Amino acid sequence: QEIESDRFAFAIGKEIVIKGNGLEERIELNRNIKDFIWNENQVYYLGDHMLWKTKITDSGPMISQAILTHIRPNIDLEYLKFHGLLQKDHLLYILSDRGHLVYNSINKITYYKREKESSFMHFPVHLVTSITKTEEEQYWLGTTSTGIAAWNSKTNRIKNYLSDEFQPSAYWGETVNFVFNDSKGRSWSGAKGLNLYLDSTDSFMHYTERDGLPTDELYGMAEDNSGKLWIS
Repeated sequence: QEIESDRFAFAIGKEIVIKGNGLEERIELNRNIKDFIWNENQVYYLGDHMLWKTKITDSGPMISQAILTHIRPNIDLEYLKFHGLLQKDHLLYILSDRGHLVYNSINKITYYKREKESSFMHFPVHLVTSITKTEEEQYWLGTTSTGIAAWNSKTNRIKNYLSDEFQPSAYWGETVNFVFNDSKGRSWSGAKGLNLYLDSTDSFMHYTERDGLPTDELYGMAEDNSGKLWIS
């Protein structure tokens, strides 16, 4: 994610790697990072079963604080496996394999919404694998089994792009591993090969092994200072 002009950050294992302006900085945290949100001098990050907050300092050890301490209804977080994090105003949405939680940073209370009780704006939150902001109030939501969706957080409207590999302009791939926005404003995602969203036609262009990719199983993308895109 972009943390400031010409600087972006991504997670590898227990580290957040910050690149930009020809420099690289690594911040080591206490646990493997599933997802994170950078907020100026602090970072929220997900472990398998807990949301942590760490203040970033220039010197001295950084202490991670568990913040999901008051949950309604009370549940054992060991039964949930977290995999996604989204912030909207003072609320943090934590996506899991069994519904989602909403952490209120003002009253410090977390509300658990079971999968069968509710959905995230009529969207199956237990299937969401990635969330990427494209512009103000606009997000891409990747899923494990239904392709990709565009969500407007202001109107709460969602448009689903279901996978259909028989259609040349449709989305290809049921499981979305990542969504990435480059410096030119283009939205890429990895599912069945690489999908590039074409805003002018509201459709997708595709790059697969047939086009020279070493594999159709892609898990991440980053952009360096020269504008080159790197794919893993």
